[in-house]
Amino acid sequence: MTEGDIEEAERVLGVSFDESRRSILQSNECFDVQACPGSGKTTLLVAKLYILVRKWSYARRGICVISHTNVARQEIERKLAGTGIGQRMLNYPHFVGTIHSFVNEYLALPLLRSEGYHVQIIDDETHADRCELLLNTRPEFATARNFLGVRERKLPSSDKTIRALRYEGPNLDLGSAAGKLPCGLDTRSGRILSRIKHEVVDTGIWRFDDMFAWAERLLTKYPRIIDWVRWRFPVVLLDEAQDTSELQASLLSMVFPAEACKLRQRFGDSNQAIYDTGQSEASTDKFPADGFRSITDSKRFGPEIARLAHPIAPEPASPEVCGNGPRTLDGAPDPASISHTIFLFSTETIHRVLPAFGELLLETFPDEVLRGDGFLARAIGRVGVSPQGENKIPRHLGDYWGGYEAHAAKFEPRLDELVA
Repeated sequence: MTEGDIEEAERVLGVSFDESRRSILQSNECFDVQACPGSGKTTLLVAKLYILVRKWSYARRGICVISHTNVARQEIERKLAGTGIGQRMLNYPHFVGTIHSFVNEYLALPLLRSEGYHVQIIDDETHADRCELLLNTRPEFATARNFLGVRERKLPSSDKTIRALRYEGPNLDLGSAAGKLPCGLDTRSGRILSRIKHEVVDTGIWRFDDMFAWAERLLTKYPRIIDWVRWRFPVVLLDEAQDTSELQASLLSMVFPAEACKLRQRFGDSNQAIYDTGQSEASTDKFPADGFRSITDSKRFGPEIARLAHPIAPEPASPEVCGNGPRTLDGAPDPASISHTIFLFSTETIHRVLPAFGELLLETFPDEVLRGDGFLARAIGRVGVSPQGENKIPRHLGDYWGGYEAHAAKFEPRLDELVA
């Protein structure tokens, strides 16, 4: 990669990269990038992808970009949709998507279908609802229903065994995402749970975790496929690496360990990890690995917030985080003159948080700034339902605003703005 390549990426993406970012773009070594909030790590990843695709000469081998969400893909679609390079990124032989879509497409579904199984939908909530329905309505399942009803009567719905049944490992052993099964599989209740799981998947309804078990099954039965996948994707870029669960990390380390890849770079921020997803934090191939590189300047907040945040960060950055943003809008007050605000609330008053935030914006910014094109305010980031338990508030956006429907966020088209 030359300076000219980077300058072309800067022009297309409308950004400017400093020396630390340029060194990451130019490097073909395997390492992790620990980037602070607002540092533009996904834009950096997209820039690297843009330069690589421009020079890519293979017809049947591609670049694999895996993320915890579709942020990287959406960034490409938003900034590069009108370019030929952008279209090439999103099509064969390259892959840009979530870890779930990668596992499904290249590992789990080919084996699952070859063994005669039907796939109608892969969705945890749909699977949980169907399992619970069978348990509660079938007379012959009364033994397990009574057993679980007594043992788990105080647990929130999301922590109940019946709603978390999944296959685990290459032998497709029955387990539960909620923890160890409360009964042996050779007991009457255990056999009922096995039967319920079997009946649900026979209708084509699966959990996301089931796909990881099928992927392990494929790699165990046909280990040479690992070599094929590595040949197929000699370059691997992982975004949001801090959110990788142990289940995901162990599978990725089987397929794409750093020592076996031509080029593997992981981007993320350990201080932004989602620790309450119901999955165990990754200990396999932990992020960031030794020898990682840091990006410590943020365009999301200024030096005041950086100074306050650094001492209380779970994993303090070294060197210290530097706040270089955000850009001050014309007519807006100087960020240094605005007092920081922390909202205190209870479960009973949580519905008042968003109105209070709105009132704070009205008090802080002039009307002409609020109405301007460059103004954007974000209040709450979690749009999906957290599986941490019904009694643990707050869990997601719906706890703050009762009119929000989390399941609607799964479907396109998505709105760029929401006015209520």
